[in-house]
Amino acid sequence: MTIEECIEQLQGASKEFKRWFDRDLPREIGVEAVNFFTESFDNQGFTDNAFEPWKEVKRRENERNYRTITRGRNAGERRAINRDSKDKILDRTGNLKKSLEYDAEPGQVTVISDTEYSSAHNEGTTTAGRNHNVTIPKRQFMGESETFDDKVVEIMEEGADRILKK
Repeated sequence: MTIEECIEQLQGASKEFKRWFDRDLPREIGVEAVNFFTESFDNQGFTDNAFEPWKEVKRRENERNYRTITRGRNAGERRAINRDSKDKILDRTGNLKKSLEYDAEPGQVTVISDTEYSSAHNEGTTTAGRNHNVTIPKRQFMGESETFDDKVVEIMEEGADRILKK
């Protein structure tokens, strides 16, 4: 390989790196970010450098949530179950979880939720509700995360390897 051929290859790789960094990398990171933050709803907690479970909801602490239902073919077979025992925290309707999306620009990715109550749940508040006297504990589902930062580094290393191996 001549020095001119080597320079030509490096210039080609440089152009490909710029295109990847400006267009593809932000989209890859955006998809990974939405998936990572969506996992918070499935795990019922947030992972920064360690997993932090969310505070339990009051509806599960209250015995009145038990109701009697009829199960099975035998109409006489009745038992009490907790109607909320299988509900995940912040996932009853799924609207908050489904609202996560990303905006990708060259060199920048922003993850957003367009629900009016997302920040109240993510950060916690003492001024929620119609009369502004309802307390919502912090149940963080997105934000700074060392674990996610490690995933971004992995994505960048894999992308750089792909370009350099061409």
